[in-house]
Amino acid sequence: MFELQYIGHAGWLVKNKNFKVLCDPWFGPPGGYFGQWYPFPKNSHLLTDELLEDLDFIYISHAHEDLTTGQAIDKRNVCLRVQRVNND
Repeated sequence: MFELQYIGHAGWLVKNKNFKVLCDPWFGPPGGYFGQWYPFPKNSHLLTDELLEDLDFIYISHAHEDLTTGQAIDKRNVCLRVQRVNND
């Protein structure tokens, strides 16, 4: 059985006793798109060491600037998986 925790915007924490992945995290505060976009409602209080502890990987499902600003992965030794996008 998996436990799901909504972390705002498109983000989810998915975990069970053997697995923990953070999907599409975006916490601000630098914002995206040259500081013009911010998560609403504000969710930066959810970005804690406990949230990021023992992650198996961080999954980025789409390549938008809001998800790739790096707040969740700065100084973390964790695998980052990014969905391949075809621009055909």
